[in-house]
Amino acid sequence: MTTDTPERRVLVLAHTGRAEVREVARACVGALFGPDDPTYLYYGPDLTRRIAYLRAPDEEQQADDRRLTTILVKTDDYQDAQARLRAAGWKLDPQSLAVTVATRSGGASVASCS
Repeated sequence: MTTDTPERRVLVLAHTGRAEVREVARACVGALFGPDDPTYLYYGPDLTRRIAYLRAPDEEQQADDRRLTTILVKTDDYQDAQARLRAAGWKLDPQSLAVTVATRSGGASVASCS
């Protein structure tokens, strides 16, 4: 069963285009996408969501540095990164053929997208 966290709701709502709650629209999330992918879709309807773009193969260290608990991963291009995240304890939840949401438990820390 998938944990329904605010970060996960943000990503699913962004991907499906449905309306979203304003407070979760500002969540900071990580992203592993290619340069030609339409990532603007994940900034939310009013473009307030913050996204930290990560680079493979050290995506988990970058996520740790930024205290991220959620990463959007382009499903078909980042199989190795998904395997590394899974091995490091991240839960992977495919949302569509295009995007997988990777989540992990986080503390009380606030993620940084800077």
